[in-house]
Amino acid sequence: MREKELSQLAALKDPDTPVEVLVALAEEESLAVRYAVALHPKCPQATLEKLAKIDWMYVGALDQVVKALCQVPFTQILKNPAAPFALLAPFLMDEYYWADLAAHPDAEPEYLEILSWKDRSDVREAVAANLKTPAHVLARLAADDWETDKDVRDKVAENPSVTDLPRLVEGWRMRLSAAENPETPADLFRKLAEDPDSLVRLRVAGNPSAPADALARIVEQDHRDMDISREVAGNPAASADALVRLAQSDYQIVRITVAENPSVPADVLARLAQDSDAVVRWKVARNPSAPVDLLKRLAEDPEAWVRQGVAENPRSRSLFQ
Repeated sequence: MREKELSQLAALKDPDTPVEVLVALAEEESLAVRYAVALHPKCPQATLEKLAKIDWMYVGALDQVVKALCQVPFTQILKNPAAPFALLAPFLMDEYYWADLAAHPDAEPEYLEILSWKDRSDVREAVAANLKTPAHVLARLAADDWETDKDVRDKVAENPSVTDLPRLVEGWRMRLSAAENPETPADLFRKLAEDPDSLVRLRVAGNPSAPADALARIVEQDHRDMDISREVAGNPAASADALVRLAQSDYQIVRITVAENPSVPADVLARLAQDSDAVVRWKVARNPSAPVDLLKRLAEDPEAWVRQGVAENPRSRSLFQ
């Protein structure tokens, strides 16, 4: 290592290194120096963002697209509390960084909720200890009865943002129970459809007693959530408008579930009968609510198993008489 580089690294160990020096050193050819700048607590946000754009190092097993967008010394930036969280969020794609992201002091609530579902106790512990974690997420983590999650529950109890843990957990459990209960009043279903906790909304989405307008509200706000969308797609109480929107989902499993719904309107089935995915068309062909004229069209589908689906549909008997 050159003398100049050693001198620069020594200067970067000083927590009081002037900002103008940090900005200048961020332009150095030395990767070690740029790493040290990225880690420095006084490194300005603009410099961190510049490093994110110019650094050529690939990190971890990130997808090539993300690498192209985020070619950065993130092993250092990730540990710098001055780094804007938006700069780090793409690293949710790599589980190697989950725990560090969950512990970030400026982590955004929506990302903390995503991380709270990860099947790793160290990640959930970091979420449980984070002051930015939403109350409904802390309640769910504290209510988790998995024996392996005792440490997670302890972290929730130690979180300074939690002032009344028993009340927090009990409130979450009551909302979850109401969302699952077929006897829940319609007005309460409507409130629960806007609950901050995704698990509560998931239970409303799958409850056949939920009013259609509550399910429509869930589709409006959660159409990007595959699991919640799938629950509404299979719910016989879902309105035609909700099913129309879900029939256009990017998720194959959501469109399949709409195609299986015995309450789906004929015009929605007609739309799905033209789906580029043969599995979706097969599900339409097997739906007992499919109109005969639609079955006639699917009987000429290029995929043999879609045509077989038509043959297995009880409404298609008239086609073969």
